[in-house]
Amino acid sequence: MARALAVARRGEGATSPNPKVGAVLAVADRILAEGWHRRFGAAHAERHLLARWGGGKIPTDAVLYVTLEPCAHTGKTGPCAERLLDTSIQRFVVAIRDPNPRVRGRGIRRLRHAGREVRVGLLGREARALNHAYLLSHREGRASITVKLATSLDGRLADAWGGSQWITGPVARNEGIRRRRVADAIVVGRGTADRDDPRLDARGGARSSPSRILLDASLRSDPACRMARLWRAEIAPLADYEGTSRGNWIPPRRAGGIWRRRPRLIAAAAAAPPARRAARFRNAGWEIWELPARDGRIDADALAVRAGREGLLDLLVEAGPTLAASLLETGPVDRLLLFLAPLILGGPAGWTATLPPRRITRPIRGRPLADPVRIGGDLLWEIAGPRGEPLVPARKRRK
Repeated sequence: MARALAVARRGEGATSPNPKVGAVLAVADRILAEGWHRRFGAAHAERHLLARWGGGKIPTDAVLYVTLEPCAHTGKTGPCAERLLDTSIQRFVVAIRDPNPRVRGRGIRRLRHAGREVRVGLLGREARALNHAYLLSHREGRASITVKLATSLDGRLADAWGGSQWITGPVARNEGIRRRRVADAIVVGRGTADRDDPRLDARGGARSSPSRILLDASLRSDPACRMARLWRAEIAPLADYEGTSRGNWIPPRRAGGIWRRRPRLIAAAAAAPPARRAARFRNAGWEIWELPARDGRIDADALAVRAGREGLLDLLVEAGPTLAASLLETGPVDRLLLFLAPLILGGPAGWTATLPPRRITRPIRGRPLADPVRIGGDLLWEIAGPRGEPLVPARKRRK
């Protein structure tokens, strides 16, 4: 199962809004074949494994380990549970059940009703962490929000003169770009957009770039900013794909058969933004999401719900101090991705300066998902809530 989880990660950044899934066929400790869900629209992990096996006779004592319950419905491929029943495999080990309403135990029941042995739960915690955003979307109906910060030892995101390039070293910056590549969308606030005019790309063109979401309640930013110019360059190669865009994806060319993720350019604004400003954004290629706002700030929970509905399940927020503190005050924040540089910059305030103070008995308490990782000359911490739940939960939504 550990190997199945490892091969599942090969689909990072390519399978969403589908889950990352790995499968391994083994006899005792000898691996016979392995497969994974390579990208959205491609064969599921179980079918990929069987294709790589090549159709020969499978030993009767072989066991199939799979990180997520085999599907039991027809989508872009047929149901994997039925395909597995066409083989001689008698024993299955499944890490976790699939909460998708079209599956939700049906795959496991189908295998068991056919007399196959199915065990569930091996390395379940690790499997849930692998598909955190996918599971959250089905459990709470929203996207996952990760807040990314690159900070000095004294909590500064920039020096007293506004200089922030570069607090962390090149290895940490490359890891930050990789995290963009596997996210569905990068979120930035108006302050960062106006001050830094960031690229927010993954340095790999349309195939690897995520969507961008700008939080700008009144649409006062420049709609022709650098992220918009780069987006236009990225989508140009996708113009020859057949059909029309389906959410985040463009259907395949008739000959190629490969679905491509279409980077989207989204401005999250307060309801009924000024018509002239909205027209300027739309003319520059932006989609406008009108969302609830409070005190001039977009409601993050409403953003997460809308993004989840649109198939953008994993949001990476590259936050300045105001946006970071606001998210930690109101939620939801599922993960904190903290790049910590061994620098001391001084000055009167760090990135939590505008966060309301808390007593030592009632802090925002987190737990590292793993030990801090040395990444070049810096450290990387990934932090969630004490039991892996959100670091700051969403407010309860009205029915």
